[in-house]
Amino acid sequence: MYEYKTLKPLTKQNTLMTNGIFTVDRDKKHFIQYNDYFEHSTFFQCPKCKSLNNESEKAFGDNVLVIIVRSCEDCGYQHSVKLYKEDDE
Repeated sequence: MYEYKTLKPLTKQNTLMTNGIFTVDRDKKHFIQYNDYFEHSTFFQCPKCKSLNNESEKAFGDNVLVIIVRSCEDCGYQHSVKLYKEDDE
């Protein structure tokens, strides 16, 4: 008779990693960033309702990116990120 080994159940993180998707940034305030290494793309998930239906608006000043505002289309959660040089504080 053959002996079969049972595999550990796959977690969400292991399933994503198997498909080339890795989590970059995780906290309760910022949108969760995922990088897809097979498709060479980045997408974001709402930290409140876990929706992938979001959009971002970018503001430029002197041809330099200054602020990024991400908002969730489903729950309305919004978060902005201000970009600046360390010596400009």
